[in-house]
Amino acid sequence: MDRVIIAEQFSSYPMGRTEEDGPDNGTRFFEEFILANLAAKKEVSVVFDGVRAFGSSFLDHAFHVMPESAGFDQQTFKKYVSIEAKGRAYQFYKKMAEDFSKQIRA
Repeated sequence: MDRVIIAEQFSSYPMGRTEEDGPDNGTRFFEEFILANLAAKKEVSVVFDGVRAFGSSFLDHAFHVMPESAGFDQQTFKKYVSIEAKGRAYQFYKKMAEDFSKQIRA
C-alpha cells in the first residue's frame, strides 16, 4: 500500500481545483498521487495530518470530481483510497472528503 502524506509530499495548504487556482490544486494532487494507484488497482492511504488548511474546493475536486471524470465509480474509489486523520481538527476534513467521495456517480 502506498502512503501519501499531503503536508510532506504535496503542500501544507492544498487549495483550489485546477492550475488556474494555484499549483497545489486538486487536479494535480489526484493526477500525481491517486490516479496511478486507482488505475493499477493498488491501495493508497492519504494522510491529512500536518496540513495547515484545506480548501473545500480542493477536497471536492480531488475526492469527487476527478475520480468521477476519470471514470472510476464510488465503490472502486473507496476500495483503493483511504484517508488517515489522527488529529481532531483533521477529522472534520476527513469527513468532508469522504462525503465528497460519496457523490461519485461514474
